[in-house]
Formats: sequence, structure tokens, C-alpha cells
Amino acid sequence: MIRITALDDHPFILEGYQAILHGNEKMVWCGGFTSGEDLLDHLKEESCDVILMDIHLGGEKDGVYWCKNLRRSFPEMGILGISTFDEFGIVKTFLAAGGNGFILKSAGKKVFEEAILSVYQGKEYIQEKLKESLLAQSLKNKPSNEYKPRLSRRETEILKLIVAEMTTQEIATELNLSTHTVESHRGNLIAKLGVKNVAGLVREAYRKDLL
Repeated sequence: MIRITALDDHPFILEGYQAILHGNEKMVWCGGFTSGEDLLDHLKEESCDVILMDIHLGGEKDGVYWCKNLRRSFPEMGILGISTFDEFGIVKTFLAAGGNGFILKSAGKKVFEEAILSVYQGKEYIQEKLKESLLAQSLKNKPSNEYKPRLSRRETEILKLIVAEMTTQEIATELNLSTHTVESHRGNLIAKLGVKNVAGLVREAYRKDLL
């Protein structure tokens, strides 16, 4: 039995997932969450096999952030990205963060179940309609809209100071924060931009025009 949970900031979407899975003999719904923190707390107590991950969450921490965070904590778990957008940048960023597959929210029940099963089996799954869209963008040399993570005002302030080559202590003094708070924000920025270090953070900040 494949145990499934989901993260989406719209409760009615979570109810829709539950309805789709109702009656499926191979899959069981283990609950949905509108908060990544609540999902993380749940997974510490009860494991699951596949997470359905909304990319565009309403808070400061988006689906890419939580994908990367959960991948580190639960490396064996499948993570299926779900979005209303088909831009290449979104798909690439999510898969680079540790996602196993990607489908559109408009996908039908058959695709939905195929994607879950494939991710559960350790395979990468990209919806055929999505593949066609990405291929069409490529053939037409149509630049897809680069996925830009949602940054809070404070994260943007700290990002600008990091790019200005200020140290953690200097940033803390400048913004009247503790060094621990600055380091926490820096860690969130690294996760959101899908990089490994400050050098990558600076590069992506310029490339994604976040400054």
C-alpha cells in the first residue's frame, strides 16, 4: 500500500487529492497539510511513501524550499511536484532540489495515479502534456519565464548585503539582528535558490534578477 500525504496552501485542493485517491486499493491517503512545518512534524511521527508538493505556496517558503528540506531529512521518500504552470525553469529548479516528478494540476486521475506509482518505484515522472509543452518552448526558442522564489522583505535585505560581501556579523549589526537569525535567513535563501554555498547564491541572485 502506497502511503500518500500532500502539502498545499489551499484546503480544497487537499480535499480533491483525497477524493481522487478514495477507493484506490493500492494507495492510501495519510492526510494533507497547508503548512510545511506541520507536514514536517507529522513525518517525524508517521512516515509516508510519496508527498504531493504544491510549488507555489502562499508563505515565504515555497515548494522548492520544502522539497530540498524534506529530501535531506527523508532521502527515501518520493516527492511529486504539482503546479498550474508549465515553465521549464520551474520544473528544472524543482527536480534539482530533489523532486522525483512533476505534473500539472489540470492532470486527470489516470495521470495522477501513474505519477504517484512511478515516483514510488523510484522513477522520474514528467507528465506527457508537460513534456510536449517544454519541447515546444525549446523548438521555438521561446524563453520560459525563469522561476523566481518568493523572498520576504528581510530575505531580500540580507541577500543584497551578502552580495555586497558583508560578513554575517556585519549584516547582523547593520540590521540589528542576531548572527543566528542572519545565518538562518542565509540558509533559507540557499535552499530557495537551490544552491550549495554563498558563491552560488550570489550567482543565482544576479541570474534570476532578484536584486
